[in-house]
Amino acid sequence: MNRISVNDIERHIEILNVMFKLHTERWRFDKSEKRLVANVGTFYLYHDLTGYRLEQVCNKHGGASDRSPIGTKREVYDYVRAMIQGVELYKLYCIALSEVNFSEL
Repeated sequence: MNRISVNDIERHIEILNVMFKLHTERWRFDKSEKRLVANVGTFYLYHDLTGYRLEQVCNKHGGASDRSPIGTKREVYDYVRAMIQGVELYKLYCIALSEVNFSEL
């Protein structure tokens, strides 16, 4: 097994944000409010002394919601990759479903 770095995880989180058409940066400067505002919906990596986890911004003040349990870098990396694969499978399912002619069944 290869060692997982924070950059590896963040690269996959960026892919996840792009798949959902979300901003890849957690914060942006709002010229009308003249302050930093969080990009709602954006996924990002959180870490502290207990470990790492995937979080998602849930309001413009930067509040967050856990999207993965806290764990090692490897566990979070695997979790994010599984989410990406799930989205890809769902897209394939939608494409396949749109090609089915239900009147012939």
